[in-house]
Amino acid sequence: MNQGRCIYLRLRFDNHPEHEKEYIFREKYSHTKRVFSWAKRLLQTEKADTDILLCAAIFHDVGYTVSPAEHWKHSAKICRKYLVENKFDNVFIGHVLECILKHDNKELLKDETTNKEVILLIEADCLDESGAMSILRDALSEGLSGNTSYSKTYQRLLNRHIMQPISNLFCVTETAKKIWQEKQKLYFDFVDSLNIDLGESIKI
Repeated sequence: MNQGRCIYLRLRFDNHPEHEKEYIFREKYSHTKRVFSWAKRLLQTEKADTDILLCAAIFHDVGYTVSPAEHWKHSAKICRKYLVENKFDNVFIGHVLECILKHDNKELLKDETTNKEVILLIEADCLDESGAMSILRDALSEGLSGNTSYSKTYQRLLNRHIMQPISNLFCVTETAKKIWQEKQKLYFDFVDSLNIDLGESIKI
């Protein structure tokens, strides 16, 4: 069933491509696939309604094909139209739309009444482009800046992330916390290794 939704989503993004201005290589369809993958991984150890969460993950950013401004509202509208046309149950539709409408509100992670599906969607969204992916993103972005070098790319990585705490305020489930810590360790180990490889600490 998710395959049909993914095909619909791909056609939607193909007809209305959306890339971020700073990171022109970052397009929303690929981001959506990664968030979907993270949601599936979280579901391996966290209890939640699988169908609701995965459906919400598929549609959560499709609203960017309309406008980045309040994209969650556009996403919910597009999702509702698709689910109604495919005769999904109204209760199911309501839960999916709730996840989509709330997925950008990180403050809900502090609210004990927030549905587990909403929490996991927020976490899956935040886990994307962290760790190794954040290194790749910044390296690609630095490469597009024109006058760059290994040293400048290293400094970009260092300046952007070195002050980040090892814990992520956007992860509240034990599974997401563990994944985030693993990602941060990989990041800091890479930056430390790059420092040695580039001889950044050696004065000439």
